[in-house]
Amino acid sequence: MIRFDLSDLRLVLAVERAGSVSGAAEAVHLAPSSAAAKLAALERGLDVTLFRRTSRGAVPTEAGRAFARHARTILSEASDLQASLERFARRKRAVLRIVSNENALRSFLPEGLGRFLEVHPEMTVEVDECASEQVVEEVASGLADVGVTAFAGECPSVTFEPYAVDRLVAVVPEGSVLADLERVDFARLAAEPYVSIGPVSAMQDFLDERARISGIRLVPRIRVANWEAAVALVARGAGVTVVPAFRLIEREGAVTVPLSDAWSVRTLRLCRRMRENEFEEEGLLDELLRTLRESAARNEADRNAR
Repeated sequence: MIRFDLSDLRLVLAVERAGSVSGAAEAVHLAPSSAAAKLAALERGLDVTLFRRTSRGAVPTEAGRAFARHARTILSEASDLQASLERFARRKRAVLRIVSNENALRSFLPEGLGRFLEVHPEMTVEVDECASEQVVEEVASGLADVGVTAFAGECPSVTFEPYAVDRLVAVVPEGSVLADLERVDFARLAAEPYVSIGPVSAMQDFLDERARISGIRLVPRIRVANWEAAVALVARGAGVTVVPAFRLIEREGAVTVPLSDAWSVRTLRLCRRMRENEFEEEGLLDELLRTLRESAARNEADRNAR
């Protein structure tokens, strides 16, 4: 069996370029005698003469030219392989950080992110929740690679693109007066016993802020830890609440009514810094954002079909 390694290939190419073994030796960091011995051993193993030695140097034979041609191809492919593996190693070492507002994190984001990680099992991803304005700040400062936000403004160092539509709906007890309405405004809802989410909820903070801006007095009758518990209490007649339509848990005894307030329909956006980072260079952020958008679009289509 013919045996040679990449160092043999580099030596042959170096001799071809230099026109002599002694000239090639320096290029491959060998002593002239070591380079000559290595080349002779390679020719014996191949049972061919790669170079004719003359007083003026080394001239490649037909076999030598063929060997050199294939050596260039092999070394080029080996270099590409090494670069590819280094990218995988960097991905394994690096952590891609995503920050998201509460609604997106608990509704749209998991499915799309899961699809991305299925394709890239070597990736390590960290996902944190924060308010929409803080999402943009984290991305702008470079503390996060990707953000999901309901922030509707602009930021000079951040690019935005549409992601999904986040609809908030009222949940009211079945058989109540509100259950028969096609739409209900938040002010009318706030006049009923209200089931609030807390103590820490960015969405509840958003609703409290909308109430303050509109001059609505929102006094919770009861505060629970999550939307599921809130809907369960509404089904038992404890009051009314507002939840994201995407995450709505169907409960016997509870009815959903669309909110008539314009702010109840929000566009969630994906954002990232304009400056490139290591994930950007490899196209990973483009792929991640495309996967998230496609997943959200499928979910929206499925919901509209129901």
